[in-house]
Amino acid sequence: MTLKIRNRFLIGLFCLFLLHGVFNVLFFAYKALGGRVGLPENAIRPFYFFSGAFPVAFPAVVAGAVFFMLYGCLCTLAVYLMFEKTQAVEISYFSGFLIGCCFEGARLLISVKDFQPSSWTVIFMARIVLSGRILCPISLLFAALLRENEQRQNFERNFLIMIIISAFAGLTLPMNSLNHSTTSTIFCGCRGILIIYVAVVVILTLLTLFMHYMQSKSNNSALILASFAVMTLGYLILCNEDNYIALTVGVALFASGSMGYLKGIHSSYLWK
Repeated sequence: MTLKIRNRFLIGLFCLFLLHGVFNVLFFAYKALGGRVGLPENAIRPFYFFSGAFPVAFPAVVAGAVFFMLYGCLCTLAVYLMFEKTQAVEISYFSGFLIGCCFEGARLLISVKDFQPSSWTVIFMARIVLSGRILCPISLLFAALLRENEQRQNFERNFLIMIIISAFAGLTLPMNSLNHSTTSTIFCGCRGILIIYVAVVVILTLLTLFMHYMQSKSNNSALILASFAVMTLGYLILCNEDNYIALTVGVALFASGSMGYLKGIHSSYLWK
């Protein structure tokens, strides 16, 4: 992918993210004014240790979904401005991570009570969220593994592989429509496998970035490694938050980690 095409791709993503966010927020706000949004009474918390000390707060769930969409828009714009004249392979794969983050906005539609909890609409929206959660980790792994300039010519093929894997898994994995989460989504029927997948991919990415650091011993590589860990932790917290404490911690970690991650990549290319 040439620099010109990548920049156009980022501009296109920004426009799509903006339209997606505006539609979701306006539709949700319209239904909220009529009192037609909320969590099912039998919603299950993703982590039981939150119970008691951190009560469920639906506004925090809404804020988390809105933050993901806002993050996608602002981060896409920031990436375009920072790397407009820089052929950074990592940024091309990072756009897949941004797509996955914006898919979290579908959680706003899942909370609309006009849709039956087990309707095809709700299940489809939950599958969109699931596809995004599969796409995000693998995008960052590809950004770490395939960052060398020799891999630039294979970007289109690799990016298509990421999209196909995420879409296929998100649309075919079983969904337990009876188990709604307090994060305004539906639990995957093989949740344990999904957790293992995320853990394995994150560990592989950490090891890859650590190897890059050991080879270069540069401050930029150290910043990318540390920032990735912070950003990933914040991302995972935001995907599972249902209270104000988790929302605050997740936003702080995710935002600061993202800034450090992008700054490290940008600085590393300034020296090339």
